[in-house]
Amino acid sequence: MQRVKIKIAIFITLLMAGNALAQTTNYKTYAVVLYSFTKYIEWPVESKQGDFVIAVFGNSKMASELQNSMVGRKVGTQLVRIVEAKSLSELSDAQVIFVGDLKSGSTAEVVALTKSKPVLVVTERDGLVKKGACVSFLVTDDGLLKFQLNDQALSDQRLKAASALTALAYRGS
Repeated sequence: MQRVKIKIAIFITLLMAGNALAQTTNYKTYAVVLYSFTKYIEWPVESKQGDFVIAVFGNSKMASELQNSMVGRKVGTQLVRIVEAKSLSELSDAQVIFVGDLKSGSTAEVVALTKSKPVLVVTERDGLVKKGACVSFLVTDDGLLKFQLNDQALSDQRLKAASALTALAYRGS
């Protein structure tokens, strides 16, 4: 029963997100979904110390939205801290890296930088799971926000996704 409730909650969040994205990019929705991922991904013990850092690389609107909406939020017992990274060197302390459209060409570099580290690499542009990102957002032709998961990348990063999350991932091309 608990799994069904989780799946329904994620589905409703994504459905609302898709409707909002049909007209313009709504970074508030992206922020909600990104934060939701943190509830369904398990990080190794060594990542559960200090602040929980979400770094945004290449999207100041997303960084601003996260800074506004994540005040006082926690992942487990860790306080969420948002970093707007201007360079790859500013990504080293993050548990989540959101790669915005403007820096999507740097996805392979971000993946190389985080190789074997427990970092969830999420991209704004679809299809970048093929370049090693853990998660890629995509907006379907009918305006729905969906996400692709790269199971191998998650494993390589020593992250474990809950089955409720993997069941909702878009598996199309």
